[in-house]
Amino acid sequence: MKINEKIKFFFTAKGLTNTEIGDLYGSTSATIGNYFNGKRDIPIDFILWLKNEYPEMDLNILFKDDENTEICVVKISDTADIKNEILKEMETVLKKYF
Repeated sequence: MKINEKIKFFFTAKGLTNTEIGDLYGSTSATIGNYFNGKRDIPIDFILWLKNEYPEMDLNILFKDDENTEICVVKISDTADIKNEILKEMETVLKKYF
């Protein structure tokens, strides 16, 4: 999967339109569409903006030539939240039986 496809997938998963991305980045929806469709090369300043706005994005995964569509790493705080949620669920289940 190409870089532009991975970035397009990333924003689609976030539910953002090309217009919204363009407004955030300071460009037009047509330019963003051209980046995502491979009609224009994605400039380095867009990649830098992307990393600054979405620090959870892993550039190593983004630039790796593979079929992986998940270009973000899980934040440690997210992991802690998940762990706490699992512990709460376990506690609820255990209270039913003990």
